[in-house]
Amino acid sequence: MRLAIISDIHSNMEAFQQTLADIKNSGVDLIVNLGDSVGYGPEPEAVIAVIQKEGIPVLDVDQIIDITLNQMREEFRSSRGKRYHTHPKTCALFEHEYEVPISDDDWKKTADNMELCLRNFYASETFERLKELPRKMWLEVENFSSFNMNNTKI
Repeated sequence: MRLAIISDIHSNMEAFQQTLADIKNSGVDLIVNLGDSVGYGPEPEAVIAVIQKEGIPVLDVDQIIDITLNQMREEFRSSRGKRYHTHPKTCALFEHEYEVPISDDDWKKTADNMELCLRNFYASETFERLKELPRKMWLEVENFSSFNMNNTKI
């Protein structure tokens, strides 16, 4: 499933309409809104009307955590089944390839750490600053088949 995540519309209907047009032309299955739809921009009512008309869900941090936890479970099961051997772009955990046991307590600790990290991130000044960056400064990793990091092809 292809997912588009939007946020920080800030009542800017013109930019919102262009974004929706781009999303619709890219084969996205689901649009999710992380919030900040209205605010200091000129057209809050119009933005809300389009969000409602399009049925775009607005997520809060708890919903983001639920989605992430479900994704972790799915990827853990996929990795445990060694699906990565036949589907190279799926999750592969070192522990599964080398058959290192992972206890339920260890998995729970990882899930708890994920929740803490997400809650801290969404409450941080860093997140607030990132939301202000223009889209042209975003690096969307999903658009690359590979990229280099520290002279290593990933």
